Amino acid sequence: MRAYDASGKETLAREFTVTTVERPYNGVMPEYEKVQVDTGWVRMESGSTAILDQRIATDIEEFWDHYHKETLPKVFRSVMAGYHGELRPEFAPLFDTLKNRFPPERA
Repeated sequence: MRAYDASGKETLAREFTVTTVERPYNGVMPEYEKVQVDTGWVRMESGSTAILDQRIATDIEEFWDHYHKETLPKVFRSVMAGYHGELRPEFAPLFDTLKNRFPPERA
């Protein structure tokens, strides 16, 4: 990353690296596969001492968490019930559309 003043003189030059975390690709079957997902991070230093150094989940990660913890298990149960608990490659695709109400209805 580089910053320049109004005259075009470089005032800052720093490296920037996107922080990633490893997460299960599928929340219902976490052993299936792992993926690297970009995440947020904040680091603040006072001199050479880090006073804050922590991950901040992004909006996409928040959506991912909700989808994998709330929505996907419901879809999985519905699909498994429709196929009597037996999934086979010849059944693919298991569904072609996933519809949701926004905002979701509260029970």
